[in-house]
Amino acid sequence: MSPTTKHFLLEALGEERFEFLPGQFVSFLLPIPVPDPTRSYSMASPPEGTNRFELCLNRIQGGPGSAYLFGMEPGAEVPFTGPWGVFAMRRMSEVPKVFIATGTGIAPIRSQIRWLFKQGFSGEAWLLFGVRNKGEMLYQEEWKTLASEHPNFRFLPTLSRPDVSWNGERGYVQVQLEKRLKGRTDMEYYLCGRGAMVNEVSGMLEGWGVEKKRIKHEKFD
Repeated sequence: MSPTTKHFLLEALGEERFEFLPGQFVSFLLPIPVPDPTRSYSMASPPEGTNRFELCLNRIQGGPGSAYLFGMEPGAEVPFTGPWGVFAMRRMSEVPKVFIATGTGIAPIRSQIRWLFKQGFSGEAWLLFGVRNKGEMLYQEEWKTLASEHPNFRFLPTLSRPDVSWNGERGYVQVQLEKRLKGRTDMEYYLCGRGAMVNEVSGMLEGWGVEKKRIKHEKFD
């Protein structure tokens, strides 16, 4: 998907269905020479009622876990456990929703958004997605298509290090959130990305008076 990002399609061998909630993750037990060979990754696809699921992984410089997974060939097998995690969408409601992601934090957000619209969601929904440059804007055409098919869905990409060819929004997701949705306490907020972003956005929302139960998050560090 980019020089450092891959999209994986996996299936749970021996299982007819692999059940999980949108936003959950699996943990791999990798054959790598480290004290803790467990590596956890969020599902990037919604539950489909099959044994298949998708992941979106970033290769970490010097990271043995991502190096191993990036080196796998089609058909390779790796043991995993799960699903795990509380960053899960347990039911569909028409409450307006804002999804805020940076980098591969888009993975569980993609699972949640695709599941919502498969369920017939008709409420207001926003995706604020922040990356450094155009090459890191994952699933961009998919988001554009979803926005064209569903007038209630707004896709707002923003770049923190754009080049001169970029005509869209600039800066961090925090800037766009304040610019577009400041004071909205009627919405549910789903945040995923680096801890610094999640902490700052959570603080902003609480400062606006958003109830803590309306703020769900997953940190990727």
